[in-house]
Amino acid sequence: MLAHATRSALWVNRQWRKYPYMIINKCAIPARLKPLDLIFSRRVIPALESASIPWVDDLNDPSAPAAVMGALDVIEDKSFRRASTYHAFLPGSLAQDSKARLKICTNTIVMRLDLADEDGIVRARGVHIAAANPRKADLTYYAKARREVVLSAGALGSPQILMLMWSAPCMRLRGKPELEYSCIGPRDHLEEKNVPVVLDMPAVESHLQDHIGVPLTYEVPMSDSLHQLENNIFSALKAALTYVVTGRGLFSSPFQSITSLIPTRLLDGHAHRVVAPEPSVLDASVPANRPDLELMPLANNCTDADIPGKGVFTLLPTLILLKSQACDFASGT
Repeated sequence: MLAHATRSALWVNRQWRKYPYMIINKCAIPARLKPLDLIFSRRVIPALESASIPWVDDLNDPSAPAAVMGALDVIEDKSFRRASTYHAFLPGSLAQDSKARLKICTNTIVMRLDLADEDGIVRARGVHIAAANPRKADLTYYAKARREVVLSAGALGSPQILMLMWSAPCMRLRGKPELEYSCIGPRDHLEEKNVPVVLDMPAVESHLQDHIGVPLTYEVPMSDSLHQLENNIFSALKAALTYVVTGRGLFSSPFQSITSLIPTRLLDGHAHRVVAPEPSVLDASVPANRPDLELMPLANNCTDADIPGKGVFTLLPTLILLKSQACDFASGT
């Protein structure tokens, strides 16, 4: 979160000064400019208030209670245009100059790393990738690295690729048949699972900082869901025209405009609300009182499954304080 003292400050990208962005709290923006807020104000906010989760104007306020909801900060320019990586850091001229040196492969998955033993040092020489579409699964490609391979597949995906993915070269290094392992990870754990180790790296699969969320989807009236834009041609045309002419409307709103933070130890399963035996347990400045769950209301389907023709609303509970900081072959968590 942003520091409380800098919430209303003007932020200017030093390299591209013609793109100044202000950090604007949604409460300060007229409601007519944010029609998506109407969905939340009609349904979500009253429901959370009935669960003893109060609204605050500033989620970054140090005096805010441990159980709280509020509007998220949105970074927009003076014309209420939402900030993006492109406008902030990749202006058209820079993107055009760099495209010859950048290749982005979409709809692909990493199959394995190409490893080599160079004078006793194991190095990654490249990456084998394949089409994510099962119908094209037989199409594989190889990206050769001139200097190094940067693996950034997330807190769960990266150790999976290092420990689980098929890597034939690493098996040849050990003089063993080709197996479905990359053989990089903590030696004790890999050998316990009878996985040959090419490189002992205890840090692999440890100290994870991934915040697991489980989307809960509900069917709601189409007017309470962003899916009205794909199921109602008139709603889509109206929103598109509003955005083109004024830069406002549903197309200018983020999927998530509010959130709630909850200490689960104060949840009463029978009363379905937060129960605070005394005010001191809601003092968020005390580490033991800090919320451990974020409940995100989203007016759209956040799952991978298509739900055509329905108005869908999602509640996305997400861990803030992690329960586990490692993944292994047994649990995968």
